[in-house]
Amino acid sequence: MQELHGKIVKYEEALGLVVSNAAITAYSQCGTLADSRRIFDGIESRDLISWNSMLGAYAYHGMDDEAMGFFVRMMRESGVQPDMYTFTSIISVCSEHGHDDHRGSGIHSLMIKIGLEGVTHVCNALIAMYTRFTENCMMEDAYKCFSSLVLKDSLLELYVNWIFTAWFEC
Repeated sequence: MQELHGKIVKYEEALGLVVSNAAITAYSQCGTLADSRRIFDGIESRDLISWNSMLGAYAYHGMDDEAMGFFVRMMRESGVQPDMYTFTSIISVCSEHGHDDHRGSGIHSLMIKIGLEGVTHVCNALIAMYTRFTENCMMEDAYKCFSSLVLKDSLLELYVNWIFTAWFEC
């Protein structure tokens, strides 16, 4: 991978941002997150894909504090508006890596403000997150996400069954 990247660096101006973004993901998948970050830091004009690639790398490797800090930095500094991929990654961090429901709910509110309520991928992640917070009885929030969906997929039908089961346990 490093040899290939060395050749890419020689042609970086010609290849530009697309290759740099792909390299962030490739290094992350190879387990060399430091190289992913080095490439990200070297990009002068980052786009949404650059930010999402690095955020996804942190999320993939279970680096929830880094992912959360990176998301906050993206929101403050980047000037790009997050999309469904951004929210799917950061909601997955909240869900999988034990962040409290207030942080996840705050991200959900931001997602609604941006206009991504009802997007299937994001709602699936939100439903998974809310159903994991059963000790705080967040099932009503999970059901609201389900109700807001424009298109419902078969995976969601499984979540709905789980929602009602968990709801009765609350």
